[in-house]
Amino acid sequence: MDVMNDPGPDETAPTIGPVIVSASLNAASYNRRGAATYEDRIDRYIDRRMTTEVDVVDLQEVGNGSGRWGRPNCNMRDHLEASWGHRYRRHIGSAGRYCFSNRRRIKPIKSGVITADPSTWFRGDDKQAAYLVFRKEGILGMDVSFHLESSEHQAAEAKRIAQMLSIVSGAVEIASEWDVDVRNLLFVGDANSTQAVPDALAGHGWRNVARGTTFLGEPTFKDWDGRAAKRLDYGFVHDTAGPAALREVIYDRAVSDHAELVIERTLVV
Repeated sequence: MDVMNDPGPDETAPTIGPVIVSASLNAASYNRRGAATYEDRIDRYIDRRMTTEVDVVDLQEVGNGSGRWGRPNCNMRDHLEASWGHRYRRHIGSAGRYCFSNRRRIKPIKSGVITADPSTWFRGDDKQAAYLVFRKEGILGMDVSFHLESSEHQAAEAKRIAQMLSIVSGAVEIASEWDVDVRNLLFVGDANSTQAVPDALAGHGWRNVARGTTFLGEPTFKDWDGRAAKRLDYGFVHDTAGPAALREVIYDRAVSDHAELVIERTLVV
């Protein structure tokens, strides 16, 4: 049995549960330019999520003050936490991936980090995802925030696919452990892949939430100067999941060179 493609027995039609709104953004503070400019742009994003609340904020490339790889010191993580502290709670994460839960809208249950199998690593770059198990109106759900290998080497695409499938497999195991229905999982993040990763996931029963919406082929990455335009950021749910769709793609290069995705889905019982 392919656990990534089988939600388990379906003896009765699912009961529709609460609606969950998740926002996902590559905050772009890991490269030199991003680290150097985060203080000039982060408050703009903080205000957005305070003004328009969501249930979960799933972030990638959030600097933690380490100043690695020759970039300037960047502590976007603590800045977010200090500013959002009364509204959003940060959970365990790693390598720039973090999930924040809305204190007023959901109850966090379990959080942690999923590390892809070492066989999928390429240059030791991106191989982890943060996850959050939560409860809303008595129903359990789970978000996973990922960021895949960023190298443009010809071997990297195959590694990205392998990393994603490994992360999905790990998330399904965690969901089973905490009694989260696989239909209530959401994977969001920067795939660094325009088509190969979503095609591979489709083959395992996971759909791109932009499917069937006007945002299906819309670029989510535009370089700081706006010249590059690629679809790199995705949300995936199981084919058997309840209603799920991409509701907004927010371009704001004063915040990031990636667009923010706002995804609305309905949990099932």
